Amino acid sequence: MARSAKSCGPHPVDVAVGRRLRACRLAAGLSQERLAATLGITFQQVQKYESGLNRISASRMWEICTVLGIPVEALFAGVGQPAPAACPAAMEREFADLAASFCGIGDARVRAALRRISRALAAAA
Repeated sequence: MARSAKSCGPHPVDVAVGRRLRACRLAAGLSQERLAATLGITFQQVQKYESGLNRISASRMWEICTVLGIPVEALFAGVGQPAPAACPAAMEREFADLAASFCGIGDARVRAALRRISRALAAAA
């Protein structure tokens, strides 16, 4: 994802990682305040991470993923792929729960099977 030197705003990768962070945090049942307290930072900093306004350093990312019980690569799932259509607000919690569960599956074959199943179900709906 190349950007020109004159680009304004957060980098698209930082935004995507922030969205994944938020989804995984919600799925773990943690508030921004609780995650921040565990990490020894302010909840405003967590907000900035989740919005992509502030980049997450490698060491902080590792700490966050340790607290959330997810692999670091889970925060990069879907980066570089076209953005899906926006979900209604009511579905946000369900998506976060689903994403966190998916992140916990270590077997790539099982994850691939779940993706195929979800695409088939969406097509049939």
